[in-house]
Amino acid sequence: MLNLDTLQQLKTLKKDIRASRNLNRGIVKATPMKFGFVSTQEGGQVFLAPPLMEQLLPGDEIEYEIVENSRGDQEAKLERLVKSEFKQFFGRVVTRGKHLFIECDDARFNRWFFVPPNKRSGLKAGTLVEAQLLRHPTKLEGKSQAFAVSKLGNEVNLSDLRAYTLKKMSIDTEWPEETTVQIDSLTSAKDIARKDLTETKFVTIDSAHARDLDDAVFVESVDEGFRLFVAIADPVATLKSNQPLLENLLARSTSHYLPGQVVHMMPPSLSQEKFSLLADQPRDALIAEFDIKQTGEVAKFELYKGTIKSHAKLSYTDVESFLNGNSDVIDADIAQPVERLAACYSAVRAHRLSAAVDISERPDYHYELNDQQQISKIALAPRLTSQRLIEEFMLLTNRHCGTWLAEQGSGFFNNHGGFRTERIGDLKQLLKHYWGEEAKVPATLDEFVTLMQEALYKDADIPLRSVLVRWLQPSKVSAESEGHLGLGFEHYAMVTSPIRRAADLLNHLIIDQALNNSAEFGELVNQVDLEKLNGDIVRGRQASNTIDLTLKTQFAQQHLDQKSEYKATITQISQAGVAVRLDESGIEGFVELKPKRSEKSTFQFEGWRLCATHNDTFYHLDMPISVKLAKVDTEKRQVKFKLA
Repeated sequence: MLNLDTLQQLKTLKKDIRASRNLNRGIVKATPMKFGFVSTQEGGQVFLAPPLMEQLLPGDEIEYEIVENSRGDQEAKLERLVKSEFKQFFGRVVTRGKHLFIECDDARFNRWFFVPPNKRSGLKAGTLVEAQLLRHPTKLEGKSQAFAVSKLGNEVNLSDLRAYTLKKMSIDTEWPEETTVQIDSLTSAKDIARKDLTETKFVTIDSAHARDLDDAVFVESVDEGFRLFVAIADPVATLKSNQPLLENLLARSTSHYLPGQVVHMMPPSLSQEKFSLLADQPRDALIAEFDIKQTGEVAKFELYKGTIKSHAKLSYTDVESFLNGNSDVIDADIAQPVERLAACYSAVRAHRLSAAVDISERPDYHYELNDQQQISKIALAPRLTSQRLIEEFMLLTNRHCGTWLAEQGSGFFNNHGGFRTERIGDLKQLLKHYWGEEAKVPATLDEFVTLMQEALYKDADIPLRSVLVRWLQPSKVSAESEGHLGLGFEHYAMVTSPIRRAADLLNHLIIDQALNNSAEFGELVNQVDLEKLNGDIVRGRQASNTIDLTLKTQFAQQHLDQKSEYKATITQISQAGVAVRLDESGIEGFVELKPKRSEKSTFQFEGWRLCATHNDTFYHLDMPISVKLAKVDTEKRQVKFKLA
């Protein structure tokens, strides 16, 4: 038996050996492939080979040594697992022979967790679950174990899929009982004097079934051009005196629009009734009033509180029909105001396109769901002028309210920083090739707008504008106005949907404080968790995209066949091939073009301009091609095509 001195000497020797090996600590980052990376103290990352990644999970803190592999490259060698934060996850049950596994539903990595026999009760292939880690893979030579904490239905059922996805994304769908009590006891606070506009013939234009109507519009002719009134639902006077309810609503961040379901930021009793600009009902509103020249330029802008009454609830399809010459679909007393709306829209849009950045539009598709809550039919939904009309007036309102808030010195702004930093090298190469040696990366808003406008019309062998759009950063909400380069606006703040989005409601609160000369003005921007707000918005999009992709994959499996040719458009190009979208149905998939070792075909990818050459055929973004179905993998939500 070793004495205490000997044991201490061994511990010291082990410590000295570890110190001499220059061990590092870092956090594991997984990838959808089998390899991964671990962070370094200098901010870099070291490669984790597939055999080592089998023993690790995302977010693990490990101690490792940097070694040289057989190819002469650096990679990490695991010394020990320090700690793991990976405890619970979401996934679906899969089977292999007699064994059950839970496949983790995480875009960061692909891992199956073994379910022990005594933990399998009620589980079968396709069951959606919330799971808990039972054994970490480092303890089982790369074999990890988990069990289901709760069963959340089956993936082929849309209702189950929605509930599962919303829970996974931490999106609340139920209202606490206290919210109902708070709504029942709502009272309005004393407000500044409102301008009575109830006789003004405002109309709402939205989808036929919409009831959460948060904007109404009216235009009158003046000598210089148009006077546009945009009325926005104004819940602030009521909510600001009911702080607990206001906080509960803001905590939900935004309404989420999923296939077949809407998760409202406000309960329907508020968003579809009390605050909604329903026809023939007097409503509090924030009024954005514009004097607009015949050229579409804004000569004057004013913001104030008012009371309005919508004189008609019009649908997009009815307004479109009216604009195309069918006068019977709209009452005669509002026909002339609608005609003025269209004239004003044309002028405003033309002016914006001459001085800002045009918005890239993706095709819209309409789904029909059957009794099993699966897609039975997909139809292309053309973008209507009536939709663009409302969108144009909302852009105008948000832009000028953004400027107004920036001048006040407080607000929540939608910022867009232009190109992603990791694409600047590609951008420089693109500019040099197509614009010349003197071309530089845009450093100002005006330079960015000029570049995007030139890219739309420049003669080139690729669609330059589409390439540049793929390299743009996502927008985010911030308490500082840094400009929205994606739209070409110096300031942009969302205000037009306060019953659907928390950022808009927060801006209404700030506007209310400014108009009322409140002593609390400016304090709100320091009280909001912007990281949570932006995160909730992203999670909502991810939830919608996940459900949408699942439904489309199921539709592809049931309705596409391998013999037919399908017309498609290239939406992205990578080192492996091209991503495409079917023109008729919007189904998206991938065409693998990179040849396997046994194939004699060639494939050359040019990432700096997002194009490729395959067997002497040149491929670029927005290019029409014909494809055939190769394979549908509903488990991975993937559709693969091949060239026709």
